[in-house]
Amino acid sequence: MPPKHWSHDRKHFYKYMTAETAKTVLQNGTLRWSSPSLFNDPFDVQFDLHIEYDHDRVAERAMQIVLDGYAGRAPIVAGNLHGVLLSIMRERMPGAISEAELRKTLTPGIYEGMEKAKARLPQVHNEIRAVIAGFKLLCFSEVFDNILMLAHYSQNHTGVVLELSCIEKLDSAWGLPDRSSIWTGCRCYMTKSEWSG
Repeated sequence: MPPKHWSHDRKHFYKYMTAETAKTVLQNGTLRWSSPSLFNDPFDVQFDLHIEYDHDRVAERAMQIVLDGYAGRAPIVAGNLHGVLLSIMRERMPGAISEAELRKTLTPGIYEGMEKAKARLPQVHNEIRAVIAGFKLLCFSEVFDNILMLAHYSQNHTGVVLELSCIEKLDSAWGLPDRSSIWTGCRCYMTKSEWSG
């Protein structure tokens, strides 16, 4: 039975590589942890976030959440500064502010928040790149016979696939792999539901 903190119960993983790299791995008994900045897939950790939603729809949904919370038609999100303020307003001045007045007062702030988020994206990109610069990844496969992996990572089927054992008593890093999937799109900074929820 694997240690409790292992993220899987596999006995083996596989590593695709060129024949030259395999010689080095076997001679040195080491594997190379790579920097994501060296990956050749632009969607594999190297990406810029973008904001992709209809501002008017998000503003309307966010405003409706505020109105419903204030009127008691919906629960207020706990742990959210806006939710705290809304709770105080609902408790201390129920019905004192009309929905029209709330809309007029708060809607510009919703749009301003969306614009600030958009303007902050370049800074967010730089912060993410700085964090990623220190990352090192070691990629494994659960299968040894994937023809696309052999073509891409094993030098057009001329390389090798090493089988790496997960030895429980060694409690090595082999216990940590987390299943990752290939994703073929740009990451969104925020979705419309995150903006308005």
